[in-house]
Amino acid sequence: KMGNQQRRALEVLQELYRTQRQNLEDAGHDTNAARVTMEDWQEAMQTICEDRGYRNRIRRALLDGDHVRVENGFVYPTA
Repeated sequence: KMGNQQRRALEVLQELYRTQRQNLEDAGHDTNAARVTMEDWQEAMQTICEDRGYRNRIRRALLDGDHVRVENGFVYPTA
């Protein structure tokens, strides 16, 4: 079960990911190459919470719950 802040953080990531896919599609590139940096996600999560430590706890809960995965500094929604 996800808390409200976790759900919002996941929505932020999904929106960043959708934007990346759309940008690739608009440029005629493979949308499967879409990715979001951990840094970009952390920055976008500031709209949820300004406390970086709390954002890290939200991120960790999403990772532990298998809602996101991280590979080589990039974060992906799993659903």
